[in-house]
Amino acid sequence: MRRFFFASALLAVIVSCSATIDSYESGKLHVKIAETADSEGIEKMDIFVFNDHGALESSSSVNLGKNLKRAEATLSVKTGAKDVYILANMDSSPGGISSVGELMAERISMGEKGFNEGVLPMGGYVKGVEVIAGKSNSCSAILQRFPSRVHIGSVTNEMECSLKDVRLRLSNAAGDCGFADESEPSLWFNKIYSLGSDIKAPEDIVLDAEIKKGEKRTVDEYLFCFPNHTEKDVFSGVKFSPRKTRLVMSGSISGKTYYYPITFDSIDRNTSYFVNIIIRNLGSPDPETPSSSEEIVVSIVPISWSGPFKIEESL
Repeated sequence: MRRFFFASALLAVIVSCSATIDSYESGKLHVKIAETADSEGIEKMDIFVFNDHGALESSSSVNLGKNLKRAEATLSVKTGAKDVYILANMDSSPGGISSVGELMAERISMGEKGFNEGVLPMGGYVKGVEVIAGKSNSCSAILQRFPSRVHIGSVTNEMECSLKDVRLRLSNAAGDCGFADESEPSLWFNKIYSLGSDIKAPEDIVLDAEIKKGEKRTVDEYLFCFPNHTEKDVFSGVKFSPRKTRLVMSGSISGKTYYYPITFDSIDRNTSYFVNIIIRNLGSPDPETPSSSEEIVVSIVPISWSGPFKIEESL
């Protein structure tokens, strides 16, 4: 099984394509990315065109070098129905692809170095584009990020004591995904929180100063992972098995560490989860024991992750 590793764009992208067909039942498919205020966010795109049998007919890779004016490619195509797939911001282009099935079998991974928020991997497709000889044909697709984002807004301490050494981590975080959103993770990070030295990406958020009694601390930082739609959760066991992703906050009170695990029922692709936390009491003794409402109150608001990127029609 091959994996893609990326330097990690930020935003959803709309792609438009136009094709001009000559009398020999062949033509050119041109794709161009329009300039935007955030154009530095897209560094590379890979385009794949498959025929109605799922066989690869044409492909192209474009390195932008953060220069959006170079974000265009012309592909030779034949007449008939076409499926167009696009990947953006991959460190290496997927090689050896000859069919849609092979592209769907690939895994997209963040690796152990985590994410670069400025350059996140994206993908999209449009199916059933009919290329007719002698006519101008067009297609459009929406590219979305593959990863998800957890945005920690604030932490409020309502206890009668200070909370020290505060740390926030994604536990049981999906580390990869397939092109199709419904695919199950095959790589996991911070399994069962990963106590001790076995800490891997995504990196923790560490608050420098203690949170005093009655203080609301603005965090405004992000953690990233891939989608996780695991249906059955598991809260124990030394041996890891697939389970739901958790945001685990830990803190020290009188020299003892307490945990406040927050479980996400589902993590969806290209979605940002805005989280505010209120600590009311001493937490759990371990990161897998669920917290009660007497210990913690949490607000989680899923927000669609969208932005101004677009690829416009080229005449």
